[in-house]
Amino acid sequence: MTMSTITRSRINGGPVHLRFDGGIVYIVPSDSKRFYMTAKRAVGALRERAELDKMLRAFQQDYLPLLHRWCEEHQSQIGSCYLWVPTHHGLTVLVVGSSKKYDFELGKAISEFAIKLEEQKWPSNILQIVASETEELLVYFDPTASLQVYGQAETASGKS
Repeated sequence: MTMSTITRSRINGGPVHLRFDGGIVYIVPSDSKRFYMTAKRAVGALRERAELDKMLRAFQQDYLPLLHRWCEEHQSQIGSCYLWVPTHHGLTVLVVGSSKKYDFELGKAISEFAIKLEEQKWPSNILQIVASETEELLVYFDPTASLQVYGQAETASGKS
């Protein structure tokens, strides 16, 4: 390989060649800018993954129990609660009231809870749904494609 071939491959985006000596990484000066650009992407991907894992843990350990507790506190007004597809506004929570009509008291409690969640950095769009039959839920969303946070559900052992 001639010097012009090596220079051309580095200019045209060939691999950044690293040299290892006694555990220390050396970068050819002409490759340093490309190395840092590539390294930043690699580290950024790792950081995003770590942040995603951290958020998933917080979601499971903080948000879901908080939502479930709130539903239990309002169990006389709530039949079930589902987490649906999130939007750019935040998480979408669908609260199925136990009444066959819109419950204004529950609506007020939902608004207060949504503000509390927002303050805790869990933006949530909480909607009250009036549905007396499971089939009626399909008008609003597909329960089988959601997370049921509260309500009667069949478990593997057949218990609810």
